[in-house]
Amino acid sequence: MFQNNKKAQANHRNFRFLSGRKIAGTILVASMILFAACGSDDSEAPISVDVDTDGDGILDSKEILDGTSKTNPCDPKPNSGYTGYDSDNTIWLGADCDIDGVTNAEELANGSDSVCR
Repeated sequence: MFQNNKKAQANHRNFRFLSGRKIAGTILVASMILFAACGSDDSEAPISVDVDTDGDGILDSKEILDGTSKTNPCDPKPNSGYTGYDSDNTIWLGADCDIDGVTNAEELANGSDSVCR
């Protein structure tokens, strides 16, 4: 009888240990499902930021609509005295919009008009 009581106590301890592991496992799985389901609370459409790739002062989306190049800062050809360009844009700086052999960057440094021949 004493031996059966020891066995019962051992089984009870094992059951508690396994029950604890099952509960911990269940909590872990449930929390993983909740976190995966709540990956984003943002139900709104993502905010899109339009850019001006070529630095000509015209947003890429507008250039696509107008049929001009979003990677050519000289398309469309700007008017003389135009200052809407991005003087920090390497594409614009490297271009030669007035085709005089002097880059826009050099003309900007010289104070000359980068779109007037």
